[in-house]
Amino acid sequence: MITTVLGRPAPFGRDNARTPHATDTAIQVIRPADLERRRYEEYLALPTADLRDRAAEEIRAELALTSDRQREAIHTRLSAWLELDPEDARIIARVWDEAAAQLPAEQALRRFEAECDAMLHGFAFEGFTRLAKFMPWVSSHYGLALFASTARSEAA
Repeated sequence: MITTVLGRPAPFGRDNARTPHATDTAIQVIRPADLERRRYEEYLALPTADLRDRAAEEIRAELALTSDRQREAIHTRLSAWLELDPEDARIIARVWDEAAAQLPAEQALRRFEAECDAMLHGFAFEGFTRLAKFMPWVSSHYGLALFASTARSEAA
């Protein structure tokens, strides 16, 4: 959502109805989600190997965060993916999976658990089902087992 503001409002007490003039300057207010979406769109222009390296760096950076900050960072990433073209989102998610597969097993597992946690705590069912369409691990036996174990530990 981009909001455009034309010029300054009329002074208090005057008619606030404005029509755009050629001298008006447009100011764009861009939500952080738009910035994130644009960042991932730029990633798609990278060669696959560079994109995979970037993904591995981001996964490691997310894993280094505290659990609350990690959940927030992953939620922001996944929300941006939901705003991408579905095919672009599939490409990004596949590369993220490939990058995670190259990490040590313990880090790869922590990445899956962290994504699971962020999805459970940050998305309604509609968002979750949209993510599952381009993140195959979510609906895999392994992903469902992670969700089940996370839900059980939360209930306890």
